[in-house]
Amino acid sequence: MLILHAKTVLPVDTEAISDGSVAVSGHEIKAIGPWQKLRQTFPEASELDLRDCVLLPGLVNAHTHLELSNLRGQLPESDFIEWLGHLRGHLKETHGPGKLAALGDVI
Repeated sequence: MLILHAKTVLPVDTEAISDGSVAVSGHEIKAIGPWQKLRQTFPEASELDLRDCVLLPGLVNAHTHLELSNLRGQLPESDFIEWLGHLRGHLKETHGPGKLAALGDVI
């Protein structure tokens, strides 16, 4: 068990925790909370003090294309370049060539 201690921990689903910690075992997050609480909960754990860092546990994929999410299952599965061609054709059919031209070289 390892406790990562940071000035601020930013959990994905709760408020920021000042003087926070994340307890990990292997590749699994076991607990997130105030440093003193985790220190008491896991007294035998090693500790890594990250000092003034902000720690963001878990994976946050901030690269999204929400404007394309409604197309899931509507375009044939293919490699990326071919898929872009399908997307372009779909947009041309549904929005007309004027709208597609307005998008320029984005797609």
